[in-house]
Amino acid sequence: MARKKMFELNVPDNLHEQMGSPERILESLEKGVILSRIGVLQEEVSELTERIDNLRRRNAELPHEIKRMEILLKELIKDQEALAALLCEKR
Repeated sequence: MARKKMFELNVPDNLHEQMGSPERILESLEKGVILSRIGVLQEEVSELTERIDNLRRRNAELPHEIKRMEILLKELIKDQEALAALLCEKR
């Protein structure tokens, strides 16, 4: 599920003049990287939450589906018995 994203970083020529000291520049870059990572993690959490909700919904439908399959199986067995009886009568 890990995604690799490409980030393009445009650094102006006068960055040092705009930002000040190299320490301040590094601090700003670190904050930017952290904020980007937070955004990616929020997307992943959102996707996982949606998948969990879908699984819960499907899980809740299982008992109904099982009952429906049991009914169909009983009908199939009855039809099979009726067919076997018809085949025996024709012999």
